[in-house]
Amino acid sequence: RGESASIRNMIDHAVAAYSRDPDRVHVLGLSAGGAMTTVLVANYPDRIAGGAVVAGLPFDCNRPIGFIGGWWFLLNVVLGDAASASYACGLAGSSAIDRTASEWGRLVRDVAGPAPARWPPMSLWHGTADTFVDPANLRELVQQWTSVHGIDAVPDDTETVAAAVREVFRDDDGVARVEAWRIADFPHAMPVDPDEGPGGCGTPDPATDNPVRVDADICAVRRIAAFWGLIP
Repeated sequence: RGESASIRNMIDHAVAAYSRDPDRVHVLGLSAGGAMTTVLVANYPDRIAGGAVVAGLPFDCNRPIGFIGGWWFLLNVVLGDAASASYACGLAGSSAIDRTASEWGRLVRDVAGPAPARWPPMSLWHGTADTFVDPANLRELVQQWTSVHGIDAVPDDTETVAAAVREVFRDDDGVARVEAWRIADFPHAMPVDPDEGPGGCGTPDPATDNPVRVDADICAVRRIAAFWGLIP
């Protein structure tokens, strides 16, 4: 219902109107769009082929729990929605309100209903210099979506790409189900690589206080598409 149902209806309309393949619907979002990505994957896992969260939040991160519920209104007023969501995750406040991987995963499974034949693979990104959404959200996202996929949160592969560390989490068959990119000294933005060549993409925004696209020597969109299996 609400915003997520509206997006689902737009997806259904585009599939029908333009004869698109309903099994090739992927969703990517930055910041609040990253949070909405987790909402769509959690609510419609059988309709989404893959998700990507850039500088976002785990699903149901802003659900009040325990003592924090009594202070929810004040947190929203004083800190803003994204900041208070970080508190709800246990990232900026008391560790007593932090959640385990199984608790994070249960939030998704409870709304998804019957488990799909295969949960959508998830690509997760965050910069360590993000001052809008706490970078520790990446850890919670990893815990949530590895739990959903029924795998542990210990990476099976680790590599360094430019200023980023990429961790890959595989199932028992060796298939990558979750990947996590942690980019050193990167702000709250979409990573782009303006260099010409097969691996480049994007034009950085001018140096303002809140640029949306920032040069990271990594084309996040290409990397995500490759993780989804859409390109080599």
